[in-house]
Amino acid sequence: MNKQKKVLLYFFIFAAMGTNSHAGIEPLRNGAVVGRHVFALVKDSQNKPLQQQGKIKIYSQKPCQHDLAMANKQYRVSVFSQEVGAIYLSYPDKSKQKWLDTENIALGGVKGLYFPDCGQKTPWGSILSSETGLLDARDRKKLKRIFTPYLGASIKTASPYDYGWLFEVILLDQQGHVKVIKNYAAGRTAASQVLLMPDQKTIYLYDGKFSGHLYLFIADKAASLSQGRLYVLYEQEGRIQYQLLGKGSALKMKFKLKKMRFNRIFKHKPLKKQQCAKGYKIANSYYGQECLKLQKRNKKYAGLFEPIRFAAYLGIKPLLTKGLTLLPVRNGLQVFQQKTLQQAFVFAPGSSLNSNFIIRKSK
Repeated sequence: MNKQKKVLLYFFIFAAMGTNSHAGIEPLRNGAVVGRHVFALVKDSQNKPLQQQGKIKIYSQKPCQHDLAMANKQYRVSVFSQEVGAIYLSYPDKSKQKWLDTENIALGGVKGLYFPDCGQKTPWGSILSSETGLLDARDRKKLKRIFTPYLGASIKTASPYDYGWLFEVILLDQQGHVKVIKNYAAGRTAASQVLLMPDQKTIYLYDGKFSGHLYLFIADKAASLSQGRLYVLYEQEGRIQYQLLGKGSALKMKFKLKKMRFNRIFKHKPLKKQQCAKGYKIANSYYGQECLKLQKRNKKYAGLFEPIRFAAYLGIKPLLTKGLTLLPVRNGLQVFQQKTLQQAFVFAPGSSLNSNFIIRKSK
C-alpha cells in the first residue's frame, strides 16, 4: 500500500470514529443547573448573563457536541450555532454517569463568534470550525445591531473583519483550561463546509451561503494553521485553476486586523450608466455590482480579508454554486445537490502547490 493510500485509509477510519465517548451519561439539558453553573445560559463578552426585559436568556437550540480528553480527564465541548454563538465545556464524574460541572467559554478575546458551525475534531486534538456568517465591511450597521448586546462598549473597537474566520477550540490541560483562536492566516471565507485532508495541512473551504466559491488553504506545516496560502478555484478551458489570494501568518494578520478598514483595501464608487470611473474596475459578486480600486498598500492582504470581492475584482467566477454539499471520497471530492451527484473531482498528486490533495475534474 503506497503512502497516499495509507493516509487516506487513516482519514476515513478517523472520520468514521465519531467523537462521542460519553454515550452512557445523562444528556446535557438547556437551562439545567450543572455543578456551579447553568448550561446554555446566554452570556456577554465579559462572561456575564445577558438579560432581555430583566430576564436571563437560555439558548433554545440543541448544541453540536464533541468529546475531548487530556490525560485521563474527559470533557465535552458544546457548540451553539446561533447568530452570536457560544461554546460550553462540561466534564463528568469518574464513573462518567453524571455531569459534575459546565462552564461557558469566554470569547471576548476574539470578540465572539458569528454563526459558528458545528465543527469537527482534528487529528491533533482540537475542534476546528468556521464562522459561517458574513458581515459587509462597507457597512457597520448590521455589526452594531447584532453584537452591541454582546460586546457592550467594546462595539466601538469591533469591525466586520473580526468575523467570518476559521477557529479552533483547544484544550490546554487536564484542569479544563481552554482557549479559542481564530485562524486568520486561512482567510475570511465564511465557509459553510470545511474539509480537512489527511495530510493535516490541506483544507477545502466551501462558501455555500454567499458566493459558491471553493477555496483551498495549504498550511506550511501539518497540524498547524498559523501560516499558509489561500487559493480560490475556478474553471478555465475545462481545467481547474488555482488563483493565489494571499499568504501570511496568523500573527501578521491579527496585527493588520486591528487597523483594517474597507477603504484601506478598496476605494469604492457607484456604477454610473453601467460604467466605472477611470482607474476603477467593475466587480460582480454577492455584494452586487461595484466599482472598486485596489489600494496598493494592502494589495497582498485584499484576498484574505475580502476574498469574494478580490476574486470578482480579478474577474474570477465561482467554481460552484450555492447550496451544495461536498463529500470527500477515497480518490477525490464529490459534489451533491440534495442527494443528486452534480460533479466529481479527483486528487492529482505531484502538484506544484505542495499537496497531494489538489483536485482536477474527473474524466
